[in-house]
Amino acid sequence: MKHRFASVLLLMAALFSGLLLSAQTASIAGKGNSDFSGGEWIKLNNDYAKLPSGAVTLGGIDFDLARGPNSCLLLGGKKTGWQEEATITFDQPLKGKFLYLLHTFIEEGSNDERVGGKLKIKYTDGSSSKEKLTRYIGSCPWGGSIRRCANAVPVWGEYAVSGYVEAQVSKFELKGDVKSIEFEAGYKGAKWAIFGVSAGADQKVTSLVKISKLNNVPQAAARFTDEEVKAFPPCEGKPRNIILIIGDGMGLGAINFTSNVIYGKPGQCLMEQLPVKGLCETYSASHDVTDSAASGTAIAGGYKTNNGYLGVTPEKRPMRTIAEEARDAGKSVGLLTTDGIAGATPSAFAVHVAGRHNKAEIIEDYCKCDFDVLIGAGKKAPSNEKFSAKGYAVISSLEEFRQAKGKVAGALPFENNETLSIAAKEMLKRLNANPRGFFTMIECSWPDGGGHGNNPDTTVRGVTCVDYVVRAAVEFARTNPDTLIVVTADHETGGIVCTQNIPGRKSPFVYYQCGNHTGAPVGVFAVGPGAKAFGTVLNNINISPIFAKLWGLPLGRPVR
Repeated sequence: MKHRFASVLLLMAALFSGLLLSAQTASIAGKGNSDFSGGEWIKLNNDYAKLPSGAVTLGGIDFDLARGPNSCLLLGGKKTGWQEEATITFDQPLKGKFLYLLHTFIEEGSNDERVGGKLKIKYTDGSSSKEKLTRYIGSCPWGGSIRRCANAVPVWGEYAVSGYVEAQVSKFELKGDVKSIEFEAGYKGAKWAIFGVSAGADQKVTSLVKISKLNNVPQAAARFTDEEVKAFPPCEGKPRNIILIIGDGMGLGAINFTSNVIYGKPGQCLMEQLPVKGLCETYSASHDVTDSAASGTAIAGGYKTNNGYLGVTPEKRPMRTIAEEARDAGKSVGLLTTDGIAGATPSAFAVHVAGRHNKAEIIEDYCKCDFDVLIGAGKKAPSNEKFSAKGYAVISSLEEFRQAKGKVAGALPFENNETLSIAAKEMLKRLNANPRGFFTMIECSWPDGGGHGNNPDTTVRGVTCVDYVVRAAVEFARTNPDTLIVVTADHETGGIVCTQNIPGRKSPFVYYQCGNHTGAPVGVFAVGPGAKAFGTVLNNINISPIFAKLWGLPLGRPVR
């Protein structure tokens, strides 16, 4: 009994002396420079609006997250125009052996391991210590940096307006009681958000693990029979028509996963039945991991540019695309996508804007392109009156598309994974009326959404949508064998890994390694005259020069 009483006394003494400390959270309410309802958060589409508030535990660490005025810190480097430095002074000193910081880098600001953020921790005894974080890229092994963000661990993630967004916890050893922390955005292009601060004992931060489960298996296009494969157009010669099919974010993992789900084994998708197969690298001029704007520009123009740039070089010099060269050679041109027509991938073939989010400028450039078909997703085309003024018939349904005369612009409701192929058949018929041939880019944007959201249903829906378009293109080529068909992706999204649980079973194991784009190579599949050039390891800047060479057209000319 005496020993038990002594143990209780020792425990109480330890608690009162501060030798045993639970997490001590500190709210940033009233101490930050921003909130979640105005200013820069509006520009960021409220991507972090779903971040929980109040007393929460993320990654096993307790935080007190605030909402309202000055509830978080937003800092930026010299190039951003944001506040570069800020100091938080705590009402009561933070006590603990380690500091835990909940934060994220909204913009990395660099393509190397420059410092994205700096901390100067000031203690009550007058001493201080300094810490730094390299830019956070993501949890994928293809993120471009082995170190990534120093000891940052992803603890929260949501699929938001601009894609998958994350928050991380970083851990720093303390030398005493903390009086204040000075924060600085360490690289000129970095944008850094700090949401919460906590102090406590040495504790392992638990990484966010998201379990992905397929709920619905969509109807897939019928695979090509042996007779159809034998009737594929020859892969030698020069094409009159070129059909480029892009699955946004459709990496090899997404294709493998879809094949296992639909057919019970890998290698069975329709695109994989095409006779020519290759690989394609996707990095951009500014980043190891590209975005859709830079990759679309590389595919369309044959040169590398910065992430976010459309149809311009890193120096913002407008360059002509293969679609524009085809137009000026007298060929018909069509762009069809399940994204909005002002989305990054289709826009890269038609516009020249140093900012993928400058929608007004993008539409203005579209109105100058004079392409024959411009169709995206939605209930109506953006800026109908502007397209009408340029002589376009503006449509909002497949029936209107079928009845329209002349050039067509509009938006269609892509209700299922077959609808894009139905619209593609109509477009191919229309473009084929030109005896000089045509160029078309058909995009399914859904695999990208599946990767960003770690959503197996959207991934499989997107890949099967691409396969439906592949069948439509091959059926067109059956009666028009002078047609080259190329299927690829602008980049990989999600770091998707898939393997069978049991051979032949249509319930494979799938793992999304992240919710971002990765630098993994993507597949290239081709058939028709000129297809053999794609049966190798390519870079995305090689694709349009091959098209130009087959057609005897120039490429790499500036816009005049």
